[in-house]
Amino acid sequence: MTIKVVLAYSEYGESSENFVRVLEKENLEYVLAIRSDHGVWLGKEERVRANKWRKFEREFASGKSEVRYE
Repeated sequence: MTIKVVLAYSEYGESSENFVRVLEKENLEYVLAIRSDHGVWLGKEERVRANKWRKFEREFASGKSEVRYE
């Protein structure tokens, strides 16, 4: 099996000391979800465009809802 891209949720996205380093060592492309209050370091040439975020309301099966951004 050939792995092209790894997708992971916040528990893995926030464990950069282990999980992310392995992905980078193996030269794998990845997309990791992180909590909005989790800080990350960007590379010297990387930028985040704040104007690209879109607000939406996520409704759960329990009836609870939360505001999210994508």
